[in-house]
Amino acid sequence: MTAAVQQIFNGSLMQQPIGAAYDATKINRGKHTGQFNLGPGQVDKFVGPAPLGVANFGESSLAIVSSFVHPIKITDDLFWVFGADGSNPAATRRVQLWTWVPSTNTYTFVGAITLTFPTATNHTVRGFRAILENYTTGTVGVSGTAVTGTGTGWNTGLSVGSRIGFGSTDPNAITTWYQISAIGSDTSITLAASAGTIAAGTPYVIQDLMLVHANTNATVTNGGLFITKGLQYADFQNPAFPVPVATTVDKIKATYWLRDAATITNDVIGGCALGDRDSWTQQYVYATEGAASSLQLYRYNIRAPLTPTAGAFTLTGTDIVITGAQTVSGTISQLNNGRVGTLQHGPGAGVPCIYLFTSTRILRVPLANVVAGSTTFVADSMAEVVPGGTNTQIAGGTFVGLDIAGSLDKLVIVGPASSGVIYVTDYYTGGQQIDRRAGALTMHLPSALRDTDLPIYVHSVGTNVPVVWVEDGWLFYIYSVGTTSNINALTVYPLAADADFQADVSNRVILPQITLGAAAARFYRVMVNAAQNIGDWAMGVAPDAYRVQVRTSGIADNSGAWVDVPADGDLSGVSSAASIQFGLLFRTAGVIMLPARILSLAVLYETDDALPSQYQWNGSDWNQANGTFAWVQAVLFGATPGVHTIEIYRADTNALVLTQTSSGTTNGTFENWNGSAWVAGIGADTVGRRRRFVPTGSLPSGVDLYAKVMVA
Repeated sequence: MTAAVQQIFNGSLMQQPIGAAYDATKINRGKHTGQFNLGPGQVDKFVGPAPLGVANFGESSLAIVSSFVHPIKITDDLFWVFGADGSNPAATRRVQLWTWVPSTNTYTFVGAITLTFPTATNHTVRGFRAILENYTTGTVGVSGTAVTGTGTGWNTGLSVGSRIGFGSTDPNAITTWYQISAIGSDTSITLAASAGTIAAGTPYVIQDLMLVHANTNATVTNGGLFITKGLQYADFQNPAFPVPVATTVDKIKATYWLRDAATITNDVIGGCALGDRDSWTQQYVYATEGAASSLQLYRYNIRAPLTPTAGAFTLTGTDIVITGAQTVSGTISQLNNGRVGTLQHGPGAGVPCIYLFTSTRILRVPLANVVAGSTTFVADSMAEVVPGGTNTQIAGGTFVGLDIAGSLDKLVIVGPASSGVIYVTDYYTGGQQIDRRAGALTMHLPSALRDTDLPIYVHSVGTNVPVVWVEDGWLFYIYSVGTTSNINALTVYPLAADADFQADVSNRVILPQITLGAAAARFYRVMVNAAQNIGDWAMGVAPDAYRVQVRTSGIADNSGAWVDVPADGDLSGVSSAASIQFGLLFRTAGVIMLPARILSLAVLYETDDALPSQYQWNGSDWNQANGTFAWVQAVLFGATPGVHTIEIYRADTNALVLTQTSSGTTNGTFENWNGSAWVAGIGADTVGRRRRFVPTGSLPSGVDLYAKVMVA
């Protein structure tokens, strides 16, 4: 008979935590997908890509408008998100900190700091980076506020004001942190509060948090590159905690000015691309110079030991490298310009490079090309060639943002909001078309005061300039760098959940196996219920596409290959099995950047109880074209098999459409395989004997049928 099994994704099914081992009995999620419960609504409970929430920077309790963000991944399920002050130019600049938890889609405002710079004239932030490093070398013993190290090197690179935790080298295992108030030597630290007594030989971790600002200034020679040292999570408070300007002491909680000369020449700075830390005394930042078509690059060692005067220090030697000027196509952007990365494709495959952008080009600069005085450091460039050509899509015409999605080996390029352009693409230099265009232009606001019947999704708003950062496959998207508070908001989007990136980042949702007991005689169809609209009917938005996949083998150990299910859910081509499992893939890099939500799933199949216990259905001998049903003997009857009767039913109404006994031939013929041919009759009581019924009576067309066989 026809049976059905359903799975409802309302939280009743167990799911594995992010990163956990595969379990065939649970929902298996990727980093960017899973089962979610957002509220009481029917479409609030689902499986799919992570939902979108919003952090309203300009409308938070401190209402700090932020131009740029720098997220730092703490765990797969926790990010710290730093935002740089984008409000009107001022002598001080604030930095805010939010936490974001992907599994619950929770954004929490932590607090902010206020930075005072060595130059007190009005600053505009052009580039921003946050850097978190963990130091775990050696072991410690503690007595009160005195920490003694063994095999440690604390006096090189670490800063007073940072935090230290004891008992583990994993910062996520630390429950109590202590502020460092002094670093006396490589083996001596003083704490701001007593940590009691801790035995020598204990593991520990110091978290070193720095900020980098690339600023222009109302007094042009008061801008350039600034770093803030000695920070920790607890400094971000509400109201904002003041961080002073440095004076004559290095490596304390303060802001320093790294000058390229006594009177700076990097006065039209446009970004601060961050290189990897080479050591605790060397890490390079690459800053652009120029706002027209004449580009220079400045390489600063932000970990160079300093002997500052009034918080400023002029770098020399290899700590500062300045190229000559190279003419480039387009206008050089000052919007957080530049990202260091190593793509695994294109002309820069495997080569650490800076990727920059002008209004009309993406530029590639190998790090090795950043040489003093060079005027040929740009290796090649990429122009905008729209997917499908200009008869298919209108070009954005201008690039306004760029980042590298390292886990996807892609560039993410943003066009002007008026075009709604977000490109996700390989880096091309030969005039090839860009791979993918995503996103749209709408008038929907992400404001905290919006009508909540309007869903949050990634889109461009009016003529505002958006900015992006991609971290671990998540697209961090600020709708506007302007000072209008109701559109200065951050959405974090599961870009890597797109089906096209499945080979790079495993984000298939694998549903729990469905166990049917005895092997199903035949699978008919899978029916999936998905949200057709998110929000109300007036302002709701239809989500993007998804695909259903199926397998009946390799379920227990996740080794089985997946097969796409046709759009109508037809499973007639799936072989009979005692278990079946479904997987889901999604489109996230699409025009409507609002992922699908799968609410429930049901599978229709024919059960083995439509046969006597001596038989099993034999799909290999079925013939769908003429309605032939087939089965094979698995167990002896112990005597000559009796008269057989077959009943054939419509699957949609369960109406009987044909019946026939093996003693007659009015509506068809019972046959058995004698080893070389099909012959009429039931045949001998033999295990392995194949039997079938070939109908001659009229059967309805265009509907699914199922059968029952009985033996007298």
